[in-house]
Amino acid sequence: CYCQTYEPCKLLEQIKHVLPSCFWYSPAHPSVMQHNFISNRINRIIKAKIQIYTIL
Repeated sequence: CYCQTYEPCKLLEQIKHVLPSCFWYSPAHPSVMQHNFISNRINRIIKAKIQIYTIL
């Protein structure tokens, strides 16, 4: 289970439809390795939002 496109704007559009557990745990997929820096950035964004929602 992974995003089919890693263009930042399209990826950001898909964040709200993608569960964190489904998003960045696909290291075997070539696109994940090629665009790992984007995945890490989105990873941190989602974790930050999860923390905010947990506080709220």
